Amino acid sequence: MNIVPTLGLRCGEWQAALQAGREPAVIPAEPVPPVPRRCAPQHALSGYNTTRIVMEFMRWAVERDQFPTVEAIVRRFEVSRATAYRWRNYLGETYCLETLPPNEHEIARIGKPGAKARAKQPSGPGR
Repeated sequence: MNIVPTLGLRCGEWQAALQAGREPAVIPAEPVPPVPRRCAPQHALSGYNTTRIVMEFMRWAVERDQFPTVEAIVRRFEVSRATAYRWRNYLGETYCLETLPPNEHEIARIGKPGAKARAKQPSGPGR
């Protein structure tokens, strides 16, 4: 059985047309409007191949005084936070670091207990 004549038709229409002994009327589909393409680059290194992106990132990371934070990577390369976390983790693996230095948002949290911890602390005249 050749399925070419049935492509794009529902089974009921084709069966009804076969029983009536005529070809089914094919209704042309409406043309789909073209999707506008984004001309803006996705990030600062878009258009470069992977090797070039890795080399640019490593050059920047080595020139820094401190281990790069996610926020610094996002600011410099205009990538998403997820990509920045991946790049930062890969950099840590490259240097065989067991733990990574804290990010900017983590630095603000160090030494500042959360609401639950503050509620558990005794508040008295000596405090």
